[in-house]
Amino acid sequence: MTAEERASLESITRAGPFSEGCVDGCVQYFISLVGGPVLGILAAAALGVPADWLGAPRTAVLVLLALGGAAGFLFGLRAMRRFPAEIYAPYRRDLAEGELEIINCTIFEAVEVVPIDDEGTGYFLDVGDGALLFLQGQDLDEDEDEAPRKHPRQRLHLVRSPYAGHDFEMEWSGDVVPPSRSVDSNEFGDVYVPTDGELIPAALHNLESDLKRLYEQKYERGPAGRPFSRSS
Repeated sequence: MTAEERASLESITRAGPFSEGCVDGCVQYFISLVGGPVLGILAAAALGVPADWLGAPRTAVLVLLALGGAAGFLFGLRAMRRFPAEIYAPYRRDLAEGELEIINCTIFEAVEVVPIDDEGTGYFLDVGDGALLFLQGQDLDEDEDEAPRKHPRQRLHLVRSPYAGHDFEMEWSGDVVPPSRSVDSNEFGDVYVPTDGELIPAALHNLESDLKRLYEQKYERGPAGRPFSRSS
């Protein structure tokens, strides 16, 4: 990892939780700071209402509600403080190990994945030897006003951080490989969802069945384990 690449990762970890995925950060903070007190008050109300019916002093009920709201706020504040640490843990691991993932491959066929929300377009790419490379991100979105299609192409050179999946280089070359079909991941059901840049043992002609098989294998081995190694 060069000094410039290291500085790029360090700048992300210093920028705060809104630099990577502002919408996700805003939603998480709102849930933590507002949802926590609301849930605390509701929990306290579940005890306060019966107490009020039983003749408990109104002041005691109000104190109970206030304590519930305060406890919920503290819980939400704790969750909010943990949120950035969870986001940047992969970046810090990349910085600690100082290694990059380099992918050089030839693409024989592609299947396009319809984007969900702001995740960006995804592709399952047949790279031979019974393996598929999965890529997804807004940088893969095609501009509808531009023609012809820009990617995927026959050859791909990709340099990225292995844990955070931060792309430093993505170079396509050769002829365009038009996707043979498009799929909607919402229609898959319970299937294995690869991470961006992950290589999985599967085939495009049997994609849905293979993803279901890999999903079953993943949970047979336990949610803490990664059943497939990343490409290198």
